[in-house]
Amino acid sequence: VSENTIIQLPFYSSIIINMFISIVDNTGIALYQGYFSQIPGQHTFLLNMPIIANSNTEFYTLKISVGGNTISKNFKVLRNSIYESKLIQFYNHFGFPMTAELFGKLSVKDELIYTKYQTGLGVYKTADVSEETTFTIDSGYLVMKERAVVTQILNSLNTKIKYEGQFIDCITSTKSITTFIDAEFLISNQLVFEFNKNPKMKN
Repeated sequence: VSENTIIQLPFYSSIIINMFISIVDNTGIALYQGYFSQIPGQHTFLLNMPIIANSNTEFYTLKISVGGNTISKNFKVLRNSIYESKLIQFYNHFGFPMTAELFGKLSVKDELIYTKYQTGLGVYKTADVSEETTFTIDSGYLVMKERAVVTQILNSLNTKIKYEGQFIDCITSTKSITTFIDAEFLISNQLVFEFNKNPKMKN
């Protein structure tokens, strides 16, 4: 993760709950603390917890306390010093807006698409020119549980990629992903996304 990141916690509750949430790093420094009260009539929630982590952070510990019960979970921190993180916003299969960070290599390709017609004299003329951009992001080497996030991104019908300081609406055009290689536990995939730089309005 980057030093400034967000931990997202989607959850479902069928009853009214009040809970205390805390996130600490491996040195015991509190990165986030807060109370959450469920909104009456609402059962699905997405908590966004912004944190600032030191560069030497090894893992986070998330604790959720409800009444006298506490759930604790550790998250190992992985960083890539070669490429900057790529932020992808998408809706998962539960309808939650999620954000994922990928640390592989990004390549961007612009493609010009020409619409032409033929005159009565048989001469070709250009009727329209459109420009489409293709993003290709290497997912980086992921373990089995992390690859589930990649699958959710590719199945999402609403995806945005942060590029040059802004989130851009795009569609996935990834044809296939590798889910298993014998005797290999870390697998990398190429994720492909497209967006139209100059969309045309239909009459």
